[in-house]
Amino acid sequence: MVKATKKQNNFAQWMISIVGALTIIGIVVLAFFIFGDHSEESKLRKEFPSLKNEEVLVYQFASSSEILNMLEEHQTFFVFLGAKNFKNSDAIAIRMNQSSIEHGVPEVLFLDLAELEEDVLLDLRMRLGLLVEDLPTVLRVKNGTVSEKSHTYAGAYETQEEEFDWFVKNSIE
Repeated sequence: MVKATKKQNNFAQWMISIVGALTIIGIVVLAFFIFGDHSEESKLRKEFPSLKNEEVLVYQFASSSEILNMLEEHQTFFVFLGAKNFKNSDAIAIRMNQSSIEHGVPEVLFLDLAELEEDVLLDLRMRLGLLVEDLPTVLRVKNGTVSEKSHTYAGAYETQEEEFDWFVKNSIE
């Protein structure tokens, strides 16, 4: 009689443990579905469909104030100025990502122009020397000054792959 009670207690504890573990797993899965993945990488992959299957992304989100501070501090960096609804942004996103990886550029700042107020965008364009038709674009800023603009080479090459390969390679030399 003691053995039967002991086996029943062990079985009951085992069942409680299994049910508890399944409950915890269920809560975690449910929370993920409710709150989703809101990482920067996830946002970029949603914004630009061409990036969905890329193993590595070089992009880091930046604000307009961060970009302006970096200009004032005479820093050197690449910045992709684009937005989901800007024509060619998706094509630029994938080409710049692939060229950056190929040439060892570890980071390209991404500024989502759709999130900017009109006056902030105007100020940024003036400081960077960009016309409206120059957007979207990738800029190479060297010591706080724009040294290269990807849109300058648009149409000069047969493919966008060649264009961005040359742009990145030329910008880092």
